[in-house]
Amino acid sequence: VQPASLVLTGTGFRGDSEAAGSSFSSSATNYPLVQLMRIDSGQTFFPLSDPEANWSDTTFSSETIGTITPIPAGHYGITVYTNAIPSLQKIVYIDLPECDPERLGGPMPGCDMSIGSTG
Repeated sequence: VQPASLVLTGTGFRGDSEAAGSSFSSSATNYPLVQLMRIDSGQTFFPLSDPEANWSDTTFSSETIGTITPIPAGHYGITVYTNAIPSLQKIVYIDLPECDPERLGGPMPGCDMSIGSTG
């Protein structure tokens, strides 16, 4: 399994409220945490946001997944948490393509995995 980036599209990645009581000591981050959980084993991964691509209210791009520890292909539930409030879970199949930029002579289209959701 080769490394790839995870790109999510949707809405509300910055949140519109917080799970705390909205007092002066609350600490809303408005930062999305993405959880990948394998359906068959419950194994969980939290990919970090790519600091170069950053994130917005509608998109999230992760750092390269699988660089240190490959994530096995399979069905995953993806949940986005913003201010401790979970999104609805989406079930997807993640298959990391075999892309070796050195072997291929540079980055190639299709070497990043993209998952889109409209609701």
